Amino acid sequence: MNKIFLTYEQSQWLYVVWVDGVANYYPTYAKAKEYYDVCTDYDNVVLDCWDTFHKRLRTIEEKE
Repeated sequence: MNKIFLTYEQSQWLYVVWVDGVANYYPTYAKAKEYYDVCTDYDNVVLDCWDTFHKRLRTIEEKE
């Protein structure tokens, strides 16, 4: 899956759940994890965290 750099507005959301290549942004880990756990019917689900120090996405969990 190709991951892109976030815009300034999107970087305010620290967690990203990718569902079959579509990004969903969340301000807290709890909200992102809740959505990640619900997406069991999809083939490719990834939970990423925006690393503010390194300015890149870091994968926390991945279902394939």
